[in-house]
Amino acid sequence: MSKILACSLFLGVTGLLIAAPISAQTPSPITGYQVDVLIAVTNTMVTRAIPLTAVTCNLASLPAPTSLVNPATIQWDDAAIVGRVCRASVGDFFSTLPPATGYNATLIALSADGPSPRSNLSNPFDVVRVPPAARTGVGVRQ
Repeated sequence: MSKILACSLFLGVTGLLIAAPISAQTPSPITGYQVDVLIAVTNTMVTRAIPLTAVTCNLASLPAPTSLVNPATIQWDDAAIVGRVCRASVGDFFSTLPPATGYNATLIALSADGPSPRSNLSNPFDVVRVPPAARTGVGVRQ
């Protein structure tokens, strides 16, 4: 959708006034998102697509903790509603990262016109593998 703006141009001493429409571009709709995480040990970027169907917007913001282990969601400012956020579940993606500390995520919005610039870095997070709990009721039998 484009908007038409009126533009006036004043030329010369005679005061010639010309009105001409100017078309203002509006961004194309977002078609999805992409979350990226840099694995520092191997200097590789891992990427995960987030379809729009997996995103919920107009939510109250959750404060970003200063230390976080095995995160489950990613959130970002809701562009449509000031003071609200969008959130998506990405715990299954983060769980595939190798165990390490100090990860950061970035987000890119996708559209038919191409990707947005990369977002700012998220708060740092760690990925830790949790071993299974000790078995109970163990005994040997005859």
